Amino acid sequence: MIFLNTFFFFHLLFFAIGERSYSVSLPERLYALGGFCVVIPCSFDIPDFETKLNISKSINGLWIKGGKKFDNLPVVFNGTTNITKLFERIEITGNLHQRDCTTIFYNVNQSHADKYHFRTEMTNELYTFKESFCLIVEDSPLSPRVSEMSEVSEGTSVNLTCTAAAPCPSQSPTITWSPPTGNTHTHIQDEKDGNRSLVSFLTFTASHSHHGRKIYCTASYPRQNGSSVEANSTVQILRVLFSPVNVVASVSTSGPAAEGCSVTLTCSSSVANPPVQNYTWFRRGQHTPIGSGQTLTFNLSSSDEGQYYCRAEHPQGGKESAAVNLMITEDKRNFS
Repeated sequence: MIFLNTFFFFHLLFFAIGERSYSVSLPERLYALGGFCVVIPCSFDIPDFETKLNISKSINGLWIKGGKKFDNLPVVFNGTTNITKLFERIEITGNLHQRDCTTIFYNVNQSHADKYHFRTEMTNELYTFKESFCLIVEDSPLSPRVSEMSEVSEGTSVNLTCTAAAPCPSQSPTITWSPPTGNTHTHIQDEKDGNRSLVSFLTFTASHSHHGRKIYCTASYPRQNGSSVEANSTVQILRVLFSPVNVVASVSTSGPAAEGCSVTLTCSSSVANPPVQNYTWFRRGQHTPIGSGQTLTFNLSSSDEGQYYCRAEHPQGGKESAAVNLMITEDKRNFS
């Protein structure tokens, strides 16, 4: 899998020469996707560099594949002769006069997987740096990473990130979220280990409708031939805490009932997270509850005429239902 998230460390190599030393800074390893380019962050230092550069007037960079010995190993890029071997193209994009040897290898494939050393050449200074970086080429991209989401309360802002490796600036991936939710924006991020990532930020306001929804992101990498290769992240399940939704009070009879008949009032909620813990019944105009529980059963009498409603509650809060009208006549009761 490409762009594997292991620990990367920059090698800072020192070879004592007087008060100054030769040094090169390279990632320990870089992961690349076959058919794409890869950027190698690189910087170096040479003792008395400015003096030597002033004498030489020019400096060139070379990349050696497989080892340090210049004479016995293939030079895949020679800045002195501007010759590239084994690769379609190699370009030193950094300014060597400023000790920047950042380089792009284009259209890498499995045969390019190896270790590489950097070499500088000036008129009176030829030096191959001892340490190398390891190029690992994979056929398919690593799945992007989605930040974990903790349980949130309804109405709060949710921020998720999707991070996908982006080693090739000219073939940077696009990131999409499924299902589309809220607002997104992206930017390129340079990691401490020298790798580059594309990060997509997703922001939305949590709603009860989001609870239990599965969300993931997809990174799509465009190939030069117009096709693309994709990788999906793992799925995150959104967990939203919300008060009861659609609280409804209902009666057990749909038509008139004679005085003395038993009637049951039922309080229901379509959904709540966590589930409703308490149901309380009220009669309009009275401040104190008349009962508790999801159902309330009593025998009708003439004094029961009025409006009744319930309240469903749990730790996130509560919500009241609309009132049910209980109309009483001398001979029968009507509900509406």
